[in-house]
Amino acid sequence: MKKLIAVLILSATQSYAQITLTSANNPSPGENNHYTICDTASISEGNSGANQTWSFQVLTATDSGTVRFVNPGSTPYASQFPSSNIASTEDDASFNYLTSSSSNLISNGIAGPGLVINYTNPQTYLQFPFSYSNSFTDNFAAHYSSQGFEVFSTGTVTVTADAWGTITLPAGTFSNALRLKFVTVTNDSTSI
Repeated sequence: MKKLIAVLILSATQSYAQITLTSANNPSPGENNHYTICDTASISEGNSGANQTWSFQVLTATDSGTVRFVNPGSTPYASQFPSSNIASTEDDASFNYLTSSSSNLISNGIAGPGLVINYTNPQTYLQFPFSYSNSFTDNFAAHYSSQGFEVFSTGTVTVTADAWGTITLPAGTFSNALRLKFVTVTNDSTSI
């Protein structure tokens, strides 16, 4: 069994020595976010807490890509996600349908060739405002068909802002970084 630990470091505007994510940090149609995947097998995520310094200069890139944010109406599955006001894609074939608002960013589901997963209970990615030591837990669910099987999916995500400080990456040093930890547990079941 492989275990995946995701650590997301976001840069935000500092206000009164407190880094706070707001809906202004939400993606917009036309925006492109570049990412790099690195080998972290021998790398520690570093300490949690206030005013931390993390150095990840030795990270080795294994892949990279770009997530494009588009108007859902420009995608082939828009009619199945009517409450979405933004969609993301890397390949123009598969899409994540989102709703961006002043209070949160939620996923309504994903769709691509041969598979549409429309959440019956959407998944919250972020709540706003969100600062160091904030945390929330959200339940989500979906019911869909895959390769002729009916699938029932439920899950829980817990998001915690457990640290802030300065991070050094191969691309440079960034102050006012807020570390968010996402722990997602998903249960899928089907009848055979």
